[in-house]
Amino acid sequence: MYYVHVRHHLNHEGLKHFNTWYQKVHSFISRQPGYISMNSYFDQYDTGCVHIDLEFENKEKAMAWANTQIHQDLVDELNPYRIKESDALHNDPEHRETTLYIVPIDGSDLIITKLEYKE
Repeated sequence: MYYVHVRHHLNHEGLKHFNTWYQKVHSFISRQPGYISMNSYFDQYDTGCVHIDLEFENKEKAMAWANTQIHQDLVDELNPYRIKESDALHNDPEHRETTLYIVPIDGSDLIITKLEYKE
């Protein structure tokens, strides 16, 4: 299994738009080969923060989804509502690898940090 935890930090209008956006994402991702599940929840301690947990069969299938144009279009749809950078934590237990992707609010290049498991 391959897990992805995403955090979006949105303004008030973005939070109102989120459920509609989430349903749109679900309609596309649920047809993606290797997709298993997607859940979201609002952060009770960080107003404006929405969490999304995704599960895929493996890293290759998760990255295939992440590299589609529709994925990029859906991510971009939230840009007008962002109040802070977003991040996605990818966890690959099979290969003992975790990668943190930070998406700067200004749309510049991703910041990627690989974390290694310690014995």
